[in-house]
Amino acid sequence: MVTLYQEVDMKKTLVMLIALLLIFSINMFSDEKKVEDQEMMKKWMEYATPGKLHKSLEYFSGKWDAVTKYWMKPGDKAMETTGTSVAQMIMGGRYLKTQNKGKMMGMEFTGLSILGYDNFNKKFVGTWFDSNGTGLFPYEGTLDSSGKVRTDTGTWDEIMSGGKHDVRMVTTIVDKNSYKFEMYMKYPNMPEFKSMEMVYTRKPCKDKKKDTK
Repeated sequence: MVTLYQEVDMKKTLVMLIALLLIFSINMFSDEKKVEDQEMMKKWMEYATPGKLHKSLEYFSGKWDAVTKYWMKPGDKAMETTGTSVAQMIMGGRYLKTQNKGKMMGMEFTGLSILGYDNFNKKFVGTWFDSNGTGLFPYEGTLDSSGKVRTDTGTWDEIMSGGKHDVRMVTTIVDKNSYKFEMYMKYPNMPEFKSMEMVYTRKPCKDKKKDTK
């Protein structure tokens, strides 16, 4: 037969067990939350930290002269013009900002691109916009095994038809002071053709000591 005192002791013991279980559960949940937070922080740092593919974009930093050839359609004679380009790494080496200036069909032309490498999607991503339009041209690409040829693809607005057409761009590093950019268009019901070629030559760096006079 259970006495009153024994019943009280049993209740006290039960309350203590429930309290200990609650404390244990809270601590276990807290430990799991800490592990989850640490894992989330690790993944975020991996996503946000520039790597060797971001580093590869540093090659394009500086001032460049450009000779451009472009074709309006297959079989056309190439039109030629010259321009300049200024590029720099921004946001802690995460993106390459490039501004181009020149003439296109006799008119002053300015274009701006932002290019980076997306650690999550494992591809280069960029956007281009210029003074010849009011839209943005997004594109994405990959680098070949040599690390010297990047191929980007996207779709461009087709003003005449109101649709879009495919664009393929190939950027090739020739040597430490020159690279080539080629653009290929693919209109509906037409074979792909080369619409633009730009050959960039790095401008010599001025000696700051000699330039102070």
